[in-house]
Amino acid sequence: MTEQSANLSLPFLASGQAQKHVTVNESLLRLDALVQMRCTSATTSAQPGAPIDGAIYLLPAGKTGANWGAMADGALAYYRDGSWEQLTPREGWLAYVCDSDKFVAYSGSAWSDVLAGLARTAVGNTFLTGQTIQGASANVLNLSWADDGVNGVGINVDKISASPAVSDDLFAFTVTGRDSAAASAIYGTFSCRIGSPTAGAHSGMWSFATRQGGVNATVVRFGAGIYHPSATGGHKGANTINFGAVYDDNSLLTCAPIEWLTDGAVDFQKWDDIASQNGKPMEGRAPRRHEAARAFENLLADGFDPRDPDNFCARMKADRAVPGLFTEAQWRDLAAAGDKPDIGTMQSRVLLALDNLAVAFAGAMDRIAALEAAASKRVAAP
Repeated sequence: MTEQSANLSLPFLASGQAQKHVTVNESLLRLDALVQMRCTSATTSAQPGAPIDGAIYLLPAGKTGANWGAMADGALAYYRDGSWEQLTPREGWLAYVCDSDKFVAYSGSAWSDVLAGLARTAVGNTFLTGQTIQGASANVLNLSWADDGVNGVGINVDKISASPAVSDDLFAFTVTGRDSAAASAIYGTFSCRIGSPTAGAHSGMWSFATRQGGVNATVVRFGAGIYHPSATGGHKGANTINFGAVYDDNSLLTCAPIEWLTDGAVDFQKWDDIASQNGKPMEGRAPRRHEAARAFENLLADGFDPRDPDNFCARMKADRAVPGLFTEAQWRDLAAAGDKPDIGTMQSRVLLALDNLAVAFAGAMDRIAALEAAASKRVAAP
């Protein structure tokens, strides 16, 4: 039979042993040291002159002292009953180090911080290195805030920089996934950067980026206004929107009136196909109508013909609007329904009205040319 336990080296009582209480007390003292182990320090290198009874030190390399100098690096120096005892750690032992406020574990050759990168504070945790939270497919990360006040869940990101500069990135929320080759790929990014770091006049901007053609492309930015980074002039200031183009039904404009002028008819299905990406549904939706072209179709069905200037002027007076724009009656109907057209619709209708006006102007010019030709013939007659 062995004389001590395998894990904690606790001395066993021997059969017929005298003064058995000495062995029992020895085991209890060692249990007192090793169970819920609490070390005073893992960095103190000089053997203290007046340690408290029961103190344990995790010995670093370079330790000195009459007793410590002979002990092994990484050993536990246990002070009790006026003397030091070396305790040899085993792989997997845990200890709490008081002066550094951390847990350490023994690997079999060295001690290491169990929660490396996670420093405990009085109100929460400070992550000093990257952390990963991984869950099953049906799980989500929930943030709960037990507060009956006006504030909600708060997340503060603070980039502590001694030299902040324009366009410095402050924060980025990146969404990644796997591609067809099972490789990790970025699909979208939400980020914040410095617009101006000037104290008292500092400003920032948010950016949304999505992966397009294998490249992360910024699609919109928010400062005092909203803009696309490639739009001419960039950020135009407070309460502004700056983009290169505004589409309605997948089309910037309608040339249906010009087609009516040149061909005498309009292929409205062609314009619907343009609105639906050549007849294909957009983003899984059903094929769409080209509403501006169809508005022109409705005008034609109601007897409108922009090629005739008289017809154009009569229609403009009747509708109290340039043909192609919303009429006064239509605006009243929209207001009564609590509705209003979006910017893309208004842009397309303005361009439709401009096309109608151009066709009417062309008709007027044709009349002027005909009158000038007739007048020339009269003058030339004998």
